[in-house]
Amino acid sequence: MQNAITTCCEACLTAPATIMDSSDDESQPYKLCVPCHHRLTQLALRPLEWFRLALRHCPHKFLLHDDFYHDDGTADQPREPVQGSDKLPAPTLAESCSSIPDLWSYTLTRYTLKEQVFEAWRNHPQADVLAHLVKAYESREDTFAKAIVLEISAHCLKRLAGEIVRRAWEDYPDKMYFGALAKASLACLPDEEAFDRCLAAFDAMPLKDQR
Repeated sequence: MQNAITTCCEACLTAPATIMDSSDDESQPYKLCVPCHHRLTQLALRPLEWFRLALRHCPHKFLLHDDFYHDDGTADQPREPVQGSDKLPAPTLAESCSSIPDLWSYTLTRYTLKEQVFEAWRNHPQADVLAHLVKAYESREDTFAKAIVLEISAHCLKRLAGEIVRRAWEDYPDKMYFGALAKASLACLPDEEAFDRCLAAFDAMPLKDQR
């Protein structure tokens, strides 16, 4: 942890960030003001603060994950009372589904993607969804977000997303999970190509990973 950063707090988006906390991930530290950092460490974030951090950092990070927060950002095991949570609600699917950028933000904060989220994506024109996912894949460095792109592609675009999946193979294994790639390949690529790519990757794995 270190001090002095010249950006806004990632949780409240108003106060200057004065604390950099790398306890969850040294490559992507939280940048927070003092009150928001206190709430983070006390597992007492307000729903919108949780949403903003989950969106930027991934909802599976230790200080944000589902042992401590429901998927609406409500603190489940706070170490102190959560103040003002009703005034800072997290966005809902109903509020987010009409806009592709808003739906993308909502999707990135889910612990798991359920059918109603995929249905919301299917309600948008496929060409618009494809264009957004291509841009989203290239704009995010984290493997979690890239894997979410593949999951949406597999459930909602099928063969239309073949080029996204081929692009993702270029990131394997450093920035892509085999499981996400395999599922998306089966859904989005011609059968023979999907089989050949997955089998070659599987054969190259250490035996312990194959098991």
